[in-house]
Amino acid sequence: MTAARWGRTPASARASAKRPGAVRALVLLLLAGAAFAEGDSRLGSLIRWYLREESPSRRQDLLETIERLVDGECRPVADAIRKGEHFDRPERPVLRKGGKPPAFDLKRPRLQPVDECAGDFAELLLPQGYAPSRAHPLILELAPLGLAAPEGTVVLRIRVPQAGMSAEAAELLVMSLLAHAFDLVNVDPDRVFLFAGGREEAALAWCIALHNPDRFAGVLAGPGGWKEGAALAPNAALFGGLGIVLPRKDRAADAFLAELRKFNTAHLRLESTGDREQNTALLAPEIAKWWQAAVRSPAPRKIRLVDDRGMPLRAHWLRLAPRVPSDKPGDKVGGTWRRNVLAQESVLEAEIASNDLVVVHAERVAAFDLCLDPLLFEPGGVLRVSVNGRVPEARVVRGDIGALLEDYRERRDPGIVAWGRLTFTGR
Repeated sequence: MTAARWGRTPASARASAKRPGAVRALVLLLLAGAAFAEGDSRLGSLIRWYLREESPSRRQDLLETIERLVDGECRPVADAIRKGEHFDRPERPVLRKGGKPPAFDLKRPRLQPVDECAGDFAELLLPQGYAPSRAHPLILELAPLGLAAPEGTVVLRIRVPQAGMSAEAAELLVMSLLAHAFDLVNVDPDRVFLFAGGREEAALAWCIALHNPDRFAGVLAGPGGWKEGAALAPNAALFGGLGIVLPRKDRAADAFLAELRKFNTAHLRLESTGDREQNTALLAPEIAKWWQAAVRSPAPRKIRLVDDRGMPLRAHWLRLAPRVPSDKPGDKVGGTWRRNVLAQESVLEAEIASNDLVVVHAERVAAFDLCLDPLLFEPGGVLRVSVNGRVPEARVVRGDIGALLEDYRERRDPGIVAWGRLTFTGR
């Protein structure tokens, strides 16, 4: 299926008349002078250069070259990203130190490059016999639990700054480090975990997972929970958690976990003795059993999202932009990381009712996107979307390589890609 049949003219056809010299020069450069790493695919190298390029005009040149290479079809680009053809991973990855630290603008929340400073915030632990040719599970550890990492697992021990840092900035730092980990080591995107020992970091781990519910196979955190996160419990339907509580002392944590279980029975409770050696003996077998079964859930046909802050929230093929009538200081996450919350949460529920119909219910939502996952939405047809019981609005479903690359550039998740977005207002 070609781009023309999808009802779209490739960017190369639109812009070549304006900049034929630039495109020809770039193509000649790629053909004659560019060196590909051994085993690299040509498409993978172009995608890598596109992602690293900061200049919009040069990214446009690379986009046009990619479109020419794949004859305007999105699927080869999506497949190359899923297979990781764009990664250039070293045999012995190392985190660099001393570079300029990232700065996060919460009005325009974006992942930031941490290539030169990741070692200032994290320590990378490779398993014995690590091989970049094989995908490994990854643990993002916010605070040690005192348990040995499962065999063959990569661990990224993260030190999240506390003084004066917002929970949103802490989250963006963790997610930026995750994106960098994908670039450095061969990570299985469906086997990424958040671990955190200690009350403060456990609360932060739950906060991060509930605001990024499609990014993790599971969360192991405690003792303690995040009581303010009970309002976001519907988001927990998309991942499984293992919460550690102290006996007869964690009523708030018990209530939090019970709320998560209403939406996903995969959320389990483990009772800690308070003694590290006893915990290792008693909890390790249960944790090992949970670990073997935990894997990121595939995209469901029905998703319910709740957002309690002014930042957009995304899960698989659904993205929510909240209405923000007020933004007030909320309780600090874990008593440490400050955050702002909405006066009332935004709620968005969407179901793929049939191949050509999506039914949506929205409350206090400014806008939402249907992110066109190639596994769920076939290009070339018409999709009808009914919002809050209204007559369905018909939209042509088109593939767009530029939109696909920008979606991946925004999230850096090779396991979930979208080759376009359909945007609707929540009114």
